Amino acid sequence: MDLTLTCLLLFGLLYASFSLFFIFRKKSPRDQRSPPGNTGWPIIGESLEFITSGRNGTPDKFVRERMDKFSPEIFKTSIAGETVAVFCGASGNKFLFSNENKLVRSWWPPTIEKIGTAKNSETNATLRARKLRRILPEFLKPEALQKYVPIMDRIAMQHLKRDWSVTTAIAFVVYYLADHPDILRLQPPSLGSFRQAIKDFTYAGFKIPKGWKAFWSVYSTHKDPNYFPNPEKFDPSRFEGNGPLPFSFVPFGGGPRMCPGREYARVEVLIFMHRLVTKFKWKRLNPDEKIINEPSPIP
Repeated sequence: MDLTLTCLLLFGLLYASFSLFFIFRKKSPRDQRSPPGNTGWPIIGESLEFITSGRNGTPDKFVRERMDKFSPEIFKTSIAGETVAVFCGASGNKFLFSNENKLVRSWWPPTIEKIGTAKNSETNATLRARKLRRILPEFLKPEALQKYVPIMDRIAMQHLKRDWSVTTAIAFVVYYLADHPDILRLQPPSLGSFRQAIKDFTYAGFKIPKGWKAFWSVYSTHKDPNYFPNPEKFDPSRFEGNGPLPFSFVPFGGGPRMCPGREYARVEVLIFMHRLVTKFKWKRLNPDEKIINEPSPIP
């Protein structure tokens, strides 16, 4: 009888212990799932696939395939030796753009950082960047640019007489106007950009640990039929009225780190287009020319 009672007590204690373990384990943030995905080979990760898709002229393939396979909201990969959470769709763009310096901050692979900043000067470079972002909008807003239109027009004519590719966008004005000129959506000048998590947070039910890298990509929305029906088709009416869904058309990024030169770029391209269509006729010599990304798109 004593043995039976002892066994029952032990069983009761074990049951209670396991119950408490699973209750607290369920509540623990450590049990939150990482985003689904594949980090590929050690060290190399999926960097080769990421680069190859751009060089093959299909930069959207890397993102779209993984959205279909893992999740349309977020997936995990490994690029440049770093674990990267790729935020997808308009909601993913909005989340990253809205949480700059709250949950994430700008980050680029070390090789790119070395090109742009001197050694041991990360803090100073960040401060300089913040000052520039406060100053530049005053010089680059449409009202300030109006008085420079004649000068920009004269320079555009000089470039037309000497050579062509002034910028990525202008190169693709020439390329696409021959067929379907929806340039900034079809061939945005940048694939997207990286961020770094500055604290633990969750997104779409998945945990993003501090130190992980995040990436937003224009191709999670620009060629998604949910945002742009018949995405390969030129359709100017997409931008009439209220235009595309907020955070779905992001050739210049968004939030505090939106490209400060976006208005300048628009004015520059419009001036170039005016001179081009009023002074020249042209056709594509190579209809099947492939566009590659290294990392910006070039014919």
